[in-house]
Amino acid sequence: MAENCTELKAVILAGGSGERFWPLSTASRPKQFLDVFGGESLLRQSVSRLDGLVKPGNLFVITSAALVKTTRRELPHVPAANIVGEPERRDTGAAVALAAGICGGGMLGVFPSDHLVTKPARFRAAVRRAVRAARGGSIVTLGITPSRPATEFGYVDPATGRFIEKPDAVKDAMKVFAQTVEDLKKLIV
Repeated sequence: MAENCTELKAVILAGGSGERFWPLSTASRPKQFLDVFGGESLLRQSVSRLDGLVKPGNLFVITSAALVKTTRRELPHVPAANIVGEPERRDTGAAVALAAGICGGGMLGVFPSDHLVTKPARFRAAVRRAVRAARGGSIVTLGITPSRPATEFGYVDPATGRFIEKPDAVKDAMKVFAQTVEDLKKLIV
């Protein structure tokens, strides 16, 4: 990191296309705008989880160009200039690169807009630990150990540190099996 990072800039990726929760979600109202788990949309829950961790001016949302107006209505407290529409859908890597260019350096946290987090206090504590580690020059990834082969999600391969975008089922199943064996070894020892 080129500069001394003292403040976290957070980017929420909200470019979903409305395919996975169809017929509840549609292209004009994808899942990040749905109230799936009670009270607020998934997008609002994602923003709320960052309360106290990120200054309002340091919160950015990357969405599709077609959803900018809907996102601004959903998040009126986020500065309008901080809600950015991708000119074309290009998946996670391109959205993160766009966010990095817009945010202009410093410490950047990238968060999904559609996850269920049942223990927000633990999530915030994990983000605070990640920020401390990043201040020391580390790149930090928060995640969960997979419980099943999931070709619809990407993951970081712990052996190589590479991000694997939506792996094939056989390779993913082998990774889950290997991790399960390692977890069982820890329980036995």
